Amino acid sequence: MLELNLHDFLARSTENGPDQRAVIWVQGCSLGCLGCFNPATHDSGIRRQISVDELAEHVLAISDIEGVTISGGEPFLQADALAELARRLHRAGLGILVFSGFTYEQLSQSGNPAWEKLLAECDLLVAGPFIRERACLNALRGSSNQTLHYLSGRYCTRKEELEFPGSSVEILIDEHGRVRVTGFPHKVFGDLD
Repeated sequence: MLELNLHDFLARSTENGPDQRAVIWVQGCSLGCLGCFNPATHDSGIRRQISVDELAEHVLAISDIEGVTISGGEPFLQADALAELARRLHRAGLGILVFSGFTYEQLSQSGNPAWEKLLAECDLLVAGPFIRERACLNALRGSSNQTLHYLSGRYCTRKEELEFPGSSVEILIDEHGRVRVTGFPHKVFGDLD
């Protein structure tokens, strides 16, 4: 059974890609980008282990979402499980957007079969490490070196919308009073816990 080390999950977001979408943050990243917006996702220790079956079922039960965004942590460090999850979600008609700190060239030329399978399920890939000195205001990029790769035709007609300057965030408070900030802020908010 394939399992993921999950950092967090959000059933609905409008700030992590086009339209209403679910967001999956995986746990574990070895890239160490200074100024990363999600430093709590870096530790590769088990945070919440969940099977691909269970997560797919959970996502597919959400009504009226256009797609799923997979972020982290570094998704390609869990490529086997994520490729299978993305395949199932894709088959159900959902768009797949993946954020990676690796460049497209590193991913596509790696010769890693799991990475190739995950890339094959991506409609849109945002690739490249976050570089604090190149931070920018953009709908889907944290720094200007990051690149968008339209790997299917799904979002090609929306390039202007998806690559526009500007950034926004969602600030959400769950039923337990936990504050979650997500999206693309142009300033660091600090610890809100």
